[in-house]
Amino acid sequence: MNTRLVGLFVIILFTIPAAILIGSWTATDPMMAAAALIGLVAMGALLALGKNIWMLIPAFYPFSEALVGAPLGFALRDIITIYVLVGLVMLWVVKRYKLGLQFSVKEGSLLAVYALLVFAFIRNPIGFAVFGSAKIGARPYIECFIALIVYGILSSQIVSMNKVRQSGLLWFLGGISSAVVQIVGSVSPSVGYYVSQVYQIRGGGALGGASASATADTGVGRLMYLKTLVRPLCAGLMAVTRPIGLLNPMKPYLFIGVSILVASALLSGFRSMLLWIAMMYIASAIVRRKKLDIVIAVASGLLVLSVLVAGNGSLFNLPISVQRSLSFIPGDWDYVATEDAEGSIEWRVEMWEIGMYTDEFIKNKIVGDGYGLTLDDMEYHGHIQTKPVVTHEDMQEFFMRSGDWHSGPVETIHRIGIVGLLVVTLSLIIFAKYAFRIMRKCENTGYYAPALFAGLPLLIYPFQYIFIYGTLLQAVTMMTMHGGMLRLIENSMGMAAED
Repeated sequence: MNTRLVGLFVIILFTIPAAILIGSWTATDPMMAAAALIGLVAMGALLALGKNIWMLIPAFYPFSEALVGAPLGFALRDIITIYVLVGLVMLWVVKRYKLGLQFSVKEGSLLAVYALLVFAFIRNPIGFAVFGSAKIGARPYIECFIALIVYGILSSQIVSMNKVRQSGLLWFLGGISSAVVQIVGSVSPSVGYYVSQVYQIRGGGALGGASASATADTGVGRLMYLKTLVRPLCAGLMAVTRPIGLLNPMKPYLFIGVSILVASALLSGFRSMLLWIAMMYIASAIVRRKKLDIVIAVASGLLVLSVLVAGNGSLFNLPISVQRSLSFIPGDWDYVATEDAEGSIEWRVEMWEIGMYTDEFIKNKIVGDGYGLTLDDMEYHGHIQTKPVVTHEDMQEFFMRSGDWHSGPVETIHRIGIVGLLVVTLSLIIFAKYAFRIMRKCENTGYYAPALFAGLPLLIYPFQYIFIYGTLLQAVTMMTMHGGMLRLIENSMGMAAED
């Protein structure tokens, strides 16, 4: 019997009456119609993709912002992850295909991080009363738990090379699509209004309108939405060719891509984005054994920077956000741009000193205070949202009460203590070494590009986390998603998996 023909007959037999019901519900009960349509699409995707349904995770993982009206403030990637988990369990029960389950030092280090998160929650069992927000309550615990599911799903798969390459492409396209949604929604108020009805658009900052006003008072408006484009585009470009190839105008698509990348980083106003690109470039050159590319890039970069520094204020005037990005280099920069950049560093250092040398915001520095806000914190947040003018001191207290320290180590100490910081740092180093090994192992194979796309960010992240900017949640998701994809690649190499 032709099983595909039977499957097609079953699908038709199911979808025709379902379509009729959805059509009738559209007029009488739109919510029921929407739910039925989502269910129909979910079932169709499960039937169409089968055990390859895991590929939806890299495709939708970049969509990390909350869906409006979703239960518990879930992001799109959270819902997709849960859907994939349920689908794979159902498929495995029916047909118990081979899984690549392994346990090594890196899984042990990851579980140690989770054990500390569980311990912090048990010691500080707060947050369930304020479910529904991505900023307060137990929401970060849920995100960490979903991240562990992602790692479990990805690290257990054994697939063909084609599927690995396709999943890498889907991950890249998902990252670009997510960034485009943020950019278009932020640049176009009309589009942003409609998008924000279902998906969160990043605004001026954590304080919404208040922080936007405070930023506007400085004269420097950093463009957060451009920041979302830098990382996926940078990883994609570094994965497909040696670094120096990106500077070759004879390769127009790559040259245009790197031009968009650098322009986005400069216009974003975030110096950290320029540093991220530089670190990715250096890491790619080292992994590919092309250290000469670093020398050529340094020479080219110095030439371009010299033109920008010498020409600004005399031949042309760079946008304020670009001047802020370049303000770490001596030059004739706008006073407001340099003052804002220098003030940002001082502002952070002040927060770190308060956090580490007092007990006002971090009570237990050994094992941490966990996630969640007290009633007093929530009242302060409500008060600050209504203030017509928000000072830098107000913003400092807002961020400190929220646990947003603009520092990976300080934020981690707040959540799971100094013990947790040591464990997380060690775990990040273990995963970085693993990323380097897998990327080198994939050299001269069809797995190389997806391995670089997943591995390069994981390789440089320990430096980013410790010295530039990071969070505990970001560190966890970096290890689970990027590490999970690398484990999938390792599982699949040299194995005859069905396509």
